[in-house]
Amino acid sequence: MKFAASFLLCCSAFASALAAQDDAYSVSSGSGTSYLYGAELGNLSVRSLGEIRGSHYLGNPGGLAWRATTRELWTYDNSDPEEIGVIDPVAMTFTRRSAASTGNSEYVYDCAWHPATDRFLYLRVDSSTRRRTLSSFAPTSGTFATLATWETPLGVSGLGDLAIDGAGNLWFLGGAPYGLYLLEPGASAPRWFVSLRQSACQLTIDRSSGTFYVHTGPGNGDLGILDPSTGGVSIRGPLLGCDYGFVVLEGSCRPSVARFGTGCAGSGGFTPQLNISGCYNPGGFVQLGVGEAPSGSVALLLFGLAPASFPVGHGCELLIAPVFQAPQIALPLFGTGGAGRGFTSLGLSIPASVLTAPLVAQAFVLDVQAPGGFTVTNGVRLD
Repeated sequence: MKFAASFLLCCSAFASALAAQDDAYSVSSGSGTSYLYGAELGNLSVRSLGEIRGSHYLGNPGGLAWRATTRELWTYDNSDPEEIGVIDPVAMTFTRRSAASTGNSEYVYDCAWHPATDRFLYLRVDSSTRRRTLSSFAPTSGTFATLATWETPLGVSGLGDLAIDGAGNLWFLGGAPYGLYLLEPGASAPRWFVSLRQSACQLTIDRSSGTFYVHTGPGNGDLGILDPSTGGVSIRGPLLGCDYGFVVLEGSCRPSVARFGTGCAGSGGFTPQLNISGCYNPGGFVQLGVGEAPSGSVALLLFGLAPASFPVGHGCELLIAPVFQAPQIALPLFGTGGAGRGFTSLGLSIPASVLTAPLVAQAFVLDVQAPGGFTVTNGVRLD
């Protein structure tokens, strides 16, 4: 279970009603009572908003999730009876939206909102078998669904904290090796993505900027910004607790980035991956990252107008056309260990005054052990 007394979760703000404009919220619980906290990430200030009350009792919250379209703070109550509902940070009340249930030995560890499907996602943990189950609730239809289930071997730390990026990819903290794990659309289980260089107990993503936030608790600790390509954490400063959840309340961000196609395998049988997150909007931020490539090599990032499919030999395809002459960006691949261990990233800030047009991108990777001496990644689309 998550520890008692937590902190930090996301917010833009019900600001006119509040004395300050919070960027984040957290919820803590002790002796059957839950409390909400607000935070301003700019100056790392925290304030208690008080006890959460209401006609339905919130006794054991399992994370927090921000529904940007309705500007609501959702949670899962693990206490009996189990419920899914909304916390009002102005009235400080919990309102049930649906009854819910898990197995006898299960509890909900964390939750997140999936903007593309408008579903509340929650991660169930079986304390006896260590099985993880990702489930969803659709508030418009009132229906539940199971999205993925995977086993956690004994002696291995299971995946816990859950966040969703602007492309709809699901990210988790935990595992062995301890790090960041990625569950791509259609996959049956998360895969290791990168080891973290700093211990952390919470993860949340600001989908309007593409920023990955972590907290270095449990308990008192620091707020950090995680680079998902390198695993590095840049510490912002001290911020209390993180035991029951951490979420950033992003502004409006339409789903505007996505992957397409597949690359070709290179040394060690690894197929390099081009990942993308963020918002491709005026004033937005997009982060591109290459992973599962040979360390110490180079990736050439190409941009084009539309998806395509042209064979370039050795089972590889050029997935974009026409290819723009500029920019073509050579990126060094960091990491150690050779095959499949190289990574790099590139952040793109989009000026507010710039009108965006659809683009596609793909990376060619120098791989001396691959047939032809190169491999290619999947493509990504920016709409």
